Amino acid sequence: LLRRGGSESPEDLGRIVGVDLGDPGFWTGGLLIVEEQLEAAERAAVEAGRL
Repeated sequence: LLRRGGSESPEDLGRIVGVDLGDPGFWTGGLLIVEEQLEAAERAAVEAGRL
């Protein structure tokens, strides 16, 4: 994958690892992960008295 990174499209690279970049579910799932991480960071900041 890393060796091909500069010579193939992102879509082709995604296929190598079984990811369809054209699938909205891929992007939705990724954004849900980011949302969960942000919420965890906010909770930690509140608990630490920083927010």
